[in-house]
Amino acid sequence: MSTSVDTGCERCQCHGKEKQPAILYTLLSQELRPGGHRQRCLCQQRRAVCLRTPHLTCQAASDVLVKTINFMKNVAAFHLLPREDQLLLLHSCWVPLFLLGLVQEMVTFEVMEAPAPSMLKKILLSGQSKGQEPEGTQPTLAAVQRLQWCLNSFWRLDLSPSEYTYLRGAILFNPGASMAESSRGGSLAFGQVVIGPPGSGKTTYCHAMREFLGRLGRSVAVVNLDPANEALPCPCALDIGELVTLEDVMGSLGLGPNGGLLYCMDYLAANADWLRERLQGLRGHYVLFDCPGQVELYTHHQALKDVFAQLAKWNFRGRRGILLYFVLGEIGKRMACQGF
Repeated sequence: MSTSVDTGCERCQCHGKEKQPAILYTLLSQELRPGGHRQRCLCQQRRAVCLRTPHLTCQAASDVLVKTINFMKNVAAFHLLPREDQLLLLHSCWVPLFLLGLVQEMVTFEVMEAPAPSMLKKILLSGQSKGQEPEGTQPTLAAVQRLQWCLNSFWRLDLSPSEYTYLRGAILFNPGASMAESSRGGSLAFGQVVIGPPGSGKTTYCHAMREFLGRLGRSVAVVNLDPANEALPCPCALDIGELVTLEDVMGSLGLGPNGGLLYCMDYLAANADWLRERLQGLRGHYVLFDCPGQVELYTHHQALKDVFAQLAKWNFRGRRGILLYFVLGEIGKRMACQGF
């Protein structure tokens, strides 16, 4: 975490154009020599800090790391991937996984201002500090407060253990991890098929998950497979409405809502090539499939099952891809209500 005052963040008050450092500080500080480091920032928000109880905090963090490793050992889908892909995923996502572990274990910590080395010590050790951590790499009070704000935002959600597992799975399976590193070409294909009864929050969940992964720097694409879903809260990379809509089917064939929806799914299954061509443009994205909620589609009808089977053949599951089936309850609504 940097203490630089020239970034686009809030301007440091002690480095304004009109306010200069004290003359005595300027004369004594070695850091103001030509070619030297910037002077120590005097603003409270940008002062370097350290842990008040480092032994207790580090022990709690170590426990979180152990539990995170055990979680990944127990994810069967993760072990389906080649070892080199597993390493790529771990390298790309261990930081957010660790942060999520801190949230779930309710790890708290206090900081205090890091003591600045005396001027005499700086003079005596001049030229002998190579290899030591430069002052600018120490965390600042402002950076720590941002981290604590993030933890508090998660705690307000009051997530259950199952919901933490869902979030870990979404973080772990990062399709962009192998874009540059993989020597075999192509990227890993990961996604979620979000199903659940009508009104359970499937579309709301997809919107919230899209925002969550987007803030992690991930490329996310929402695919709407519900021909009756017209009120979409976020832009969709692919919408079944481009192929067929429930309103058009009901109007042209004289079918009711349920019969019209079954026809739409049959039409989608018969035009699977249309879906495949458009999914090709989403490689490198984490894909969220927002599915219709009518229970008949999953208990007495084969068309949607056939579409899922086709997704598995299109590298969304197998040696280089994972497709998660997520049966939704109330998590989507709760995440959105908390302003996640």
